[in-house]
Amino acid sequence: MKRVNIIIDNSKIIYYHIFPLLVNHKNFRDVEINIKYYRSLRKSIFDCDILILLSKPIFNLLNEKKYILEPAGPIIEFLSDANRKVPKIIWMDTADGTSTTHFELLPFVHKYLKKQIFKDRSLYKSQLYGGRIFTEFYHQHFSIDDTSVYPKIATLGDGEEKLGISWNIGLGDMMDAFGKNKKSVIYGRFFNLIIPKYNTIHYNHSKKNIDILLKTTTNLSRETVAFHREKLVKFLQLISQRNKLKSVIQGKRLSNKEFRSIMRHTKIFPSPFGWGEIGVRDYEAFIYGGVLLKPSVEHMETWPNVFINKKTYIPFKWDFSDIEEKINLILSDEKLFENVAEQGQEEYLKSISDTGMKDFTNRFIKQLED
Repeated sequence: MKRVNIIIDNSKIIYYHIFPLLVNHKNFRDVEINIKYYRSLRKSIFDCDILILLSKPIFNLLNEKKYILEPAGPIIEFLSDANRKVPKIIWMDTADGTSTTHFELLPFVHKYLKKQIFKDRSLYKSQLYGGRIFTEFYHQHFSIDDTSVYPKIATLGDGEEKLGISWNIGLGDMMDAFGKNKKSVIYGRFFNLIIPKYNTIHYNHSKKNIDILLKTTTNLSRETVAFHREKLVKFLQLISQRNKLKSVIQGKRLSNKEFRSIMRHTKIFPSPFGWGEIGVRDYEAFIYGGVLLKPSVEHMETWPNVFINKKTYIPFKWDFSDIEEKINLILSDEKLFENVAEQGQEEYLKSISDTGMKDFTNRFIKQLED
C-alpha cells in the first residue's frame, strides 16, 4: 500500500482542488494508494511515502507571508526537515494563474505542479510587471501602473524538469461553485465521511433570449488586474447599447435562483481574467449551454484542456480590438453558436465522466510514480 499524505485547510478553493481526489477515493484504494488529509502539522504527516503540500494551506499553517521564501524562513526549513523524513515531496502551487510562482522551492521538492503553466517556459526566466503575463501586457500597452509594485520573484533556473501541471478548477464541482448551495458546504465539512459526486446537470443551447451576461467584481486591489475587468465591462455596455442587445451586465445583486435562471437563457458568457486566467464563469458557460467568450489563453497549458480555440470557446484579443466583431459573429451565425456551445459542453462533461475520472486517476498515479 502506497501512503500519500496531503496538507489541506477548510477553504472552499482547496476543497475545490481536492474534489477529484475525493471522488476517486475508491479507485485509489483499489490500486493500493491510501490518501490521508491533514489540516494541521502533526508528526504523523511524515508517516508516508509521498507528502503532497498544497501551497495556500502550508503558507497559512506556517504563517509565511513573504513573496520570496528565504532559506532560513519557515517554508524552506519545513521542507528541509521533511526531506529527511519522507522519500518524496510534491509541491502543488494553488495560485490562480500561470505566474506567481515560488521556484526557489525547486531544490527542496521532487515535483512542482501548477494548475496551468506557460507553453513557453522561457517566460519563467524573466520578471513580469504585476507578476502576471496579462498585467505585463496592460502595463506595456496601456501604461497601467500598480500603486503597489509587485516584488521580484525567483525565476526558473535549474530544476525545470520538475515543473508540471496538476489539474485546473474545472475538476471541482462547478455546479456548486463556492458554496452556492448546502450540499457543497456539507461535503466541505464532512468530506472524509461522504464521498462526493459530480453534479452533471446541464442545459441545452436552445431557447435563449439574453444575448450577454456578465456580473463580476471590478474593484480588485491591483490596478493592472482590475483594468482588464473594468475595460471589458465598459466595452460590453457600449456594444450592447450600440447594437441594441438584450444584456445583463453588472447591476443589482441577484439571488442564486435568479442568477441561474438568467444563465439558462444566456447566449454569450464573457469571462475576464482575474487573479489568474481560468474562472468559474468559464464552466458556467459550458454547463448552461452558452458560448464562452474569453481573452485568448493560447499562451498556457492546462489539464483537462477544455479551452480549444474556436471550437469550445471564442477568444478575443487582450486589447479588446476585436471583441465587438466576435460578439456580432456569434449572434449572427446560428450554426457557429450551436457548434461552439455544444462542443464546449461536451468537452467539459467528458472531463468529469467515468472515462474522464479514469484518465484523472491514471494521470495522478503516474505523477506519484515518476
